[in-house]
Amino acid sequence: MLDKSSIGTEIELLSTLEKGKIISRKRLSKHIAVSLGLGNALLRRAMRKGFVRAREAPAKRFSTT
Repeated sequence: MLDKSSIGTEIELLSTLEKGKIISRKRLSKHIAVSLGLGNALLRRAMRKGFVRAREAPAKRFSTT
């Protein structure tokens, strides 16, 4: 079950991505003040829900669209 703080973190993640800048997962996690692992999990959850799409990028990275 999600608590208010995790919902706020998800909203902050989506707001950051909505700005349209290409940002690394490491920088995104740092910006929303969570660990890299949690940032990756939140990003995967947003992709699974259809809020974020990923596209392939060089060196096995992905960028969001």
